Amino acid sequence: MMHNQRNAIIIKEILFWREHNMLPEVYCNYLLALYSKGESLPEGLPEKRGEARRTYYIQVILLMLLVPFSILVIYFTQFPYLLQLGMLFVFLSYSIWLYRNFKKHAQQWLCLPRIVVMFLIFFYTIFIGQHTFSNEWFILCIVVMNLLGWFVIGMKFKLKQLIYCSFIGGIITLLLLFINHTYNLL
Repeated sequence: MMHNQRNAIIIKEILFWREHNMLPEVYCNYLLALYSKGESLPEGLPEKRGEARRTYYIQVILLMLLVPFSILVIYFTQFPYLLQLGMLFVFLSYSIWLYRNFKKHAQQWLCLPRIVVMFLIFFYTIFIGQHTFSNEWFILCIVVMNLLGWFVIGMKFKLKQLIYCSFIGGIITLLLLFINHTYNLL
């Protein structure tokens, strides 16, 4: 009986190592076969990381929905200013939490929360700027500062996604300025 409990504890630890990539999966599978004596795993222990993967997929989907939900909350609702600000703060907090979580457990998904965090900070600062100052040039300064921040962070940490996003955002900003300028001249 004591031997079975010890093996169950060891198997749980090996499954934890496999789930968190602490050992290569081949080694974990070998150790699982060794300690389970080639039999199926004891009741209550997951055999695969499928449930953890499903959880990450759900988190990625929710993360990707934060950007359109933020736009929806800012521009298409009649909520009071503080409620909109609070909802954006909750979205930003969740995306930062996911970034930290993915940094520990799912490195392959790390670029998504990073970009979503940057976009939510972008929306958050523009939203505050629009309600604090109604000057278009101040809002333009906020946009440029965000894009420069993306570029600097991208260069410092060698993150190509942020560098590309900053360039694309800069081009879009210049195009919108040009269109707005030519429209105002007519």
